Amino acid sequence: MQLNTKIWISFFFFSLLVFSCMPNSNAATRTWIGGGGNASAKTAANWLESTVPVPGDDIVLDDTSDINMTWDLDVSVQSWTQDGYNGTVTIATKYSETAYTNLHIIGDCLINSGTMTHAANSGKEDNRLSMSIGGDLTIGMNGAIDVTGKGYSAGNGPGAVGSGYRGGSHGGLGAGNCGPCYGSLVCPVSLGSGGSQNPGGGAAFLNIAGTLTVNGSIAANGGQGNQYHGGAGGSVNIIAGAIAGTGTIKANGAQTTSNKGGGGRVAVAVTNVGATVSLFIGTVEAFGGGAVSGAGTVYLRNADQGKYDGTLIVDNNGVSGKETVINSNVTDTMVGNVELKGKSTLVIENDQILTVQGDWNNAAGFIAKPNSSVNFVGAPGTTSLISGSTIFMGVICTSPGKKLIFEEGTTQTIADFGRLILHGEEGEEIVLRSSVENQSWRLKVGAMTEQIVRHVSIKDSDASDGVEITAINSIDAGENINWNFINVEPGEINVWIGNSDTYWFSAANWSQNRTPLETDFVVIPSGCQYYPIMDAPKTLAELEIQQDASLSLQGQNLTVSENIVVKGLLATSGNELITLLGDADFTDSHFEPSVATIRFSGLDDQEFNGGGLYFYRIEVLNESGTVEFVNSFSAEELVCEAPDGIRDLRFKESIVVEINNLIMRGQDIGQNIFLRGLSDGQRWNLKSVGYRSVRGVDVKDCDASSGFVVNAINSKDSGNNLNWEFNPAVSVWTGDAGNNFNTSANWIPEGVPSENSRVLVDSPKAMVISSPVTLLELTVGGGIDKTQITVQDTLTVSENIIVLTNATLILNKPSNIENNLIIAGGGLVTHSGNSGTDVNKIDLTVQGNVFVDLNGAINADGRGYSSTSGPGGTGTGYRGGSHGGRGAGNSGPCYGSIIAPTNLGSGGSQNVGGGAVLLKIDGILHNNGVISANGGTSSNPHSGAGGSVFVKAGAIKGFGFITANGGNVTSSIGGGGRVSVIVTNQNETVSNYKGMLTAYAGVELPLGISSGNGGAGTVYTQNADQQTGQGCVFVGNNNYAGAGFTDVPSLSPSAEVRRAVFHVADATRLRLTDNFTVGDIWLLSENAKLDLAENTLSINSKPHTLLPGTVDNYGVIIWVSSGTLFKIR
Repeated sequence: MQLNTKIWISFFFFSLLVFSCMPNSNAATRTWIGGGGNASAKTAANWLESTVPVPGDDIVLDDTSDINMTWDLDVSVQSWTQDGYNGTVTIATKYSETAYTNLHIIGDCLINSGTMTHAANSGKEDNRLSMSIGGDLTIGMNGAIDVTGKGYSAGNGPGAVGSGYRGGSHGGLGAGNCGPCYGSLVCPVSLGSGGSQNPGGGAAFLNIAGTLTVNGSIAANGGQGNQYHGGAGGSVNIIAGAIAGTGTIKANGAQTTSNKGGGGRVAVAVTNVGATVSLFIGTVEAFGGGAVSGAGTVYLRNADQGKYDGTLIVDNNGVSGKETVINSNVTDTMVGNVELKGKSTLVIENDQILTVQGDWNNAAGFIAKPNSSVNFVGAPGTTSLISGSTIFMGVICTSPGKKLIFEEGTTQTIADFGRLILHGEEGEEIVLRSSVENQSWRLKVGAMTEQIVRHVSIKDSDASDGVEITAINSIDAGENINWNFINVEPGEINVWIGNSDTYWFSAANWSQNRTPLETDFVVIPSGCQYYPIMDAPKTLAELEIQQDASLSLQGQNLTVSENIVVKGLLATSGNELITLLGDADFTDSHFEPSVATIRFSGLDDQEFNGGGLYFYRIEVLNESGTVEFVNSFSAEELVCEAPDGIRDLRFKESIVVEINNLIMRGQDIGQNIFLRGLSDGQRWNLKSVGYRSVRGVDVKDCDASSGFVVNAINSKDSGNNLNWEFNPAVSVWTGDAGNNFNTSANWIPEGVPSENSRVLVDSPKAMVISSPVTLLELTVGGGIDKTQITVQDTLTVSENIIVLTNATLILNKPSNIENNLIIAGGGLVTHSGNSGTDVNKIDLTVQGNVFVDLNGAINADGRGYSSTSGPGGTGTGYRGGSHGGRGAGNSGPCYGSIIAPTNLGSGGSQNVGGGAVLLKIDGILHNNGVISANGGTSSNPHSGAGGSVFVKAGAIKGFGFITANGGNVTSSIGGGGRVSVIVTNQNETVSNYKGMLTAYAGVELPLGISSGNGGAGTVYTQNADQQTGQGCVFVGNNNYAGAGFTDVPSLSPSAEVRRAVFHVADATRLRLTDNFTVGDIWLLSENAKLDLAENTLSINSKPHTLLPGTVDNYGVIIWVSSGTLFKIR
């Protein structure tokens, strides 16, 4: 939605610029009579002059005719007049970048009578009214621009998701079990969502260079043609030079008898110097439809205010109802002022931020969800007045010199587990004052609230209702109660006590009775009852974690500006960044690395003692000092990228640095990365067993003989190095003579590479391999240009294939790698798309290991059968494709193997299915990126099914994603595909992999909370100690609403899973299409359903309960091991 908003706005301003300058010397008047037998403006007989209007004409609709018109001409007109006309003009503008998007009127537009609207919509945003007017727009008392009920059709739209009878949502929530709020606060363009039986309001965007005078109405109300379950209000977005009049501008929810629609969104901005919206003395409203529906939003902006400086008004017309919610679907959440009134209730959802530059006036209701905040911002000296009592979850102001004025007598509460962050600068303190000097304002802070109050000037504040507030290096300007003003010097020691809980933010957990500052030396000692878990990114001066103590980062970044000493446990859980500006000592410690990065970016010399531990990624950015490695360590990646400056890395003699992926990228001319021992002439040991991307380095005293040879391009051998090959012979692709691999002139040095060749391809000119090729090593990408290789025949590589950033390797035919496949961040392996036949897929045998790094991908999304093709693409009407799960609509059947899937996903009516990724790996799959074969996603509905991901490896490790989900579109969702992961090394289990394995159905966009009757696919896992077919089949749909069917047996031998255990969960409907046998079955959640469909399910297990799930329809269950038979109904 936001993208379209930007496109429309840019287009309108461009239109005004161009068309206001167009000459109209040949303009003629065209008068509508509607005599052509249709409503089209393109029909000459519909015009009095028997001539279709052309650019520059004046359009007149008068009392000559009241026949309705459809304006379907994409021409700019000089003027538009409706006076005496009582019909309806439908402007056929579209919600599209390529269609007719805007009606341009060079001069004035007068609508004294009749109505202007846009065409109705169905399940997606097709139509809305868009006008740019170079002169004035005048709407008389009997005239209207009215797009009421022209939004999403009944039951459709982002705010229509839900169950049972309900009103539609948009700016405010509809009644009943409705969908969420969505759209822009500042520049609304979205349609309103339909209720169960009524459409939502449409969208009108008016860009007027002159004055907008409204004495009639502009409306985008929710539809209420049926008396029940109304639609949400739509959008009215007005930009005008000035505004006047006594009429109405509204986007109200439908006022149906029951389940009223939520309010829509209105924005009015004026641009002429000195113009204000207050000169319009009519009404601007976006009320909910009544009781139990929520108010929409109104945004008003004067000429002296920027885009985000206006006033946000939430008003429900004095009727208590549901909420107006700011969630992740709501955009443009920075405003000037906020006014809550008319018994409305504004909700800020989890992790959301409302940024306010001006005043906050709460005269209604407000609910703050966990980790939400209201952030007050502004330049030094700017003021925000905070009126009314409010319970916040977070109040944050980090704008030096900002002034916050609190209405005297009111109480501002910061709830438990919330945040009070007021952080100015010395000399530019944040100022807190009462609206009436010497009259108190109250501040209540919970015992479990995080307090960061620094460089603040406070006066007249009574904090006695809550815990004491500690203000650090701040000014007590007088008359403050329950404030503790303290001065903190840099370097104070703050020791964790941890007597009651794990909360970092709790002052009671620290020896200084305050949370640590960025200037503190923090000590986490042994012997504590509880140990800290970080709740937000932190900067500390020094950190010491003593023996048997621990610190969990829990996904938060940590910066230590001086030294860190770890003797206990430092634990990460994701891709945290630990930035070190001083020394780091991990001797005798424990480190849980997840996929975190240790970054050395100091300005002086730094020392790293890795303590023999394993780290995921170590990155050296220090270009002013030397980084010294004084103890052994291992890491997934050691990275030093130096496009400029100097990097000096020195290693203690005899230590072992074991690195999987070695990335050293210096300058090609004049080496600027130096690798040395700490003692000249004494070797240090490097073992590199993954990919090596090394260039622009100067190396001395390195013994790399325990790992693979390190090929260093454009580098210098400064002596005493083992197993390094400096400036090796490399065949470099230029593509100057075309895209054929076998053309000698495409290579430097000239000549086609052979089985003994190391090949580098980083040219922007694509390569095609169309005959069998054998190479020693292949490196793709790593430069600034995007690189692509398409392999149309067998590719064999004796050592490694290395796919670096900006590289795409397209493998369409079976290929073999005798060592490792490494896919770095920004690298992609895929296959070409297919049509109606199964031609292209990734079929790769790797005799070593496969490494898919963070942001690297093996991606076959949308590479399966084309639309309506494939075994599951058959059917009638609009439908999603099928594969592991059934697509929505009248879709084709499920098909393919559960244990060894190799099929492409079938296409939906308008989108392709997912491709196929088949990996046979003798070693270990390390996946911290993405391996996927999801169904195709586009702006069209009716998505394709997920494809296949089949991995057979010695072991699997990592935190990445392996997915074969259906495609995500607006409707008619594709079913899930199939994933199978089998491990073969002794004692290995799939559970050692900490990432995600999914084959969900797709979801309906834009919200992603309903699978729209698409069925889940299957995920099969088999451990090393299990025989073929004795693993686990998981069928789950992530608790998406509207789950479709997963049919078994599919169009493949059903006997393959007769010993497998089925786990059905998370809004899944497993349906039998014939008699079926499994090893066992468990319905793990209440929303897991087994549909026997009058068939027999044989279970090779002892009887047990199938609760908490449910069994539907007639059929028979036979527990084979006991001979027990259950007949269901």
